[in-house]
Amino acid sequence: MNKLRYFLMIGAGIIIICLLILMDYSNLSWSKNKGTYFGIISMICLIVSMIISIRHENKKQTKNSKMIVAEKVKALRSLPIEEFEKRFSDMYDSANDEEKEEIIRLFKEGVDEFIKKVDSFIEDTTKMLELDNALKPQLV
Repeated sequence: MNKLRYFLMIGAGIIIICLLILMDYSNLSWSKNKGTYFGIISMICLIVSMIISIRHENKKQTKNSKMIVAEKVKALRSLPIEEFEKRFSDMYDSANDEEKEEIIRLFKEGVDEFIKKVDSFIEDTTKMLELDNALKPQLV
């Protein structure tokens, strides 16, 4: 698809050059060169739209690859440690730089989430022990 876009941009550039060659430079008024001006403006719009389209497509591909990496990372979290190490190293070795950054970011999020859960568990356990210790004298 990008080849077609590049081809259209090159074609539009060639048409602009042709229109500039065919332009009546002795009289640059709108009435004499209206078709040439419209042609140049339309080709410039075509080139700009192709550039925007290519950039949008690249952003979309980047977003899709990040989503795929996120799904793979989520699947890895539930594996036993031996299987996790093997699959993680395979996935990390086959990833490009952008995907590696995403993998590291996702694992950091997972570790942070795990630490929050452990802290919450410790806090809840401490409260239960305090409550248990407070109720023991009343039971005796």
